[in-house]
Amino acid sequence: MHRVFLIIFLLICSLGLSHAQELQSDLIIGEWKLVKNEAVDQIRASKAYRSASPEKRMAMEDRIKILLSNTYYKFHDSTQLNFTDLEAGDIVQRQAVYTIKENILTIKEVDRDRSKEAQVIQLDEKNLILAPIINGKEQEAKMVFERWK
Repeated sequence: MHRVFLIIFLLICSLGLSHAQELQSDLIIGEWKLVKNEAVDQIRASKAYRSASPEKRMAMEDRIKILLSNTYYKFHDSTQLNFTDLEAGDIVQRQAVYTIKENILTIKEVDRDRSKEAQVIQLDEKNLILAPIINGKEQEAKMVFERWK
C-alpha cells in the first residue's frame, strides 16, 4: 500500500514540475530589453581596458552603449525568437528557435549554424536574468533583461 501511495505521489509531483516548466515557458513570451550585462563590468575592470588609450576606451564605450541600447529578445509562443545582435559594430536582426528545459534556455539560430545556451536564473512578469553557458560552464556574468512590451 505504501508503495502504491509513493508511486502516485511521485507521479503527481512530476506532473506538477512539468506544469511549472510550462508556466515558466509562458512567462518568457514577449519582448525583453537588455538593461545590464555584467560582462561589461568585467571588461571595464580588466587590465586591458584600464591600460588602453583614451581613444580605444571611448571606442569600447561606444560599442557597449550600442549593445545596451539596442539588445532586444522577442519570444513568440511558437518557440520562435527574434533578437538583435552586435556584429562588426552594427546591430543586426536574427531569427532563432528556442526551448526551455530544466531552466536551460537553448537558442538555435535559423539562418546560420549557431546555438547558445543560458541558465535561467530568474523569470517573472518583469525580469529575466540569464547566465550564459559557454563550453558547458555557467558564466558568473549575468545578463539582466526587463520586459519591454
